[in-house]
Amino acid sequence: MKKKTALTGLALLLILCLAWHGLAESQPSLLSQQDSPSNQVVQYVVYEAVFFDNNAVDAVFTQVRGDAVPYEIVTRKYHVTTAFRPVKDARALYGKEVDVHIVGYKTGEVLGDDGKKHGCEGLRVELFSEDKDMMAYLNSIGRVAHITGSCTDYPRYTQFLDYSDMKPLNLVLKGRFGAYLNGADRDSGILAFDAAPVGTVLEITQQGNGQ
Repeated sequence: MKKKTALTGLALLLILCLAWHGLAESQPSLLSQQDSPSNQVVQYVVYEAVFFDNNAVDAVFTQVRGDAVPYEIVTRKYHVTTAFRPVKDARALYGKEVDVHIVGYKTGEVLGDDGKKHGCEGLRVELFSEDKDMMAYLNSIGRVAHITGSCTDYPRYTQFLDYSDMKPLNLVLKGRFGAYLNGADRDSGILAFDAAPVGTVLEITQQGNGQ
């Protein structure tokens, strides 16, 4: 009887081990570049963008409109989005420096595709690079380059603000091109400035631009 019980327990342990192994295999990798083994990759690129030192961008917004932030949701990592869920492979450009010319500030509401009004504030910018490949990429993005400061809900509407009557500015910031990679939640994404943690990610995210 004891032998049968021991065998049953061993069989149960083996089943649990196999089930745990299968679960682990099915989970996407959410490891950072520092923690990932060389043969693992973060699951996908959420967006590619030019990123900044947050304090420098905060200083610009404060200079323009003071400390009073107009909308509830404040951008955590200031950036100029170049592609959302990218379809073009730009990994060779990660880490390159970009000059960001801030030409104006605007705040207002945009009528969204959901029929609702969405409040946004943004800095209208122009992007330049001394690297010819980087500059060619920047010229090809086909979107209104901007930095979202705050919004009521969706930052993607900032590109649709009417910048024709924006408050003019003439400031230059330095930024770096890279990617924002997915995390376990919206607060745990990873910034990548080289292709190492991205691997073959772009092969599984051919969903087009949307932000």
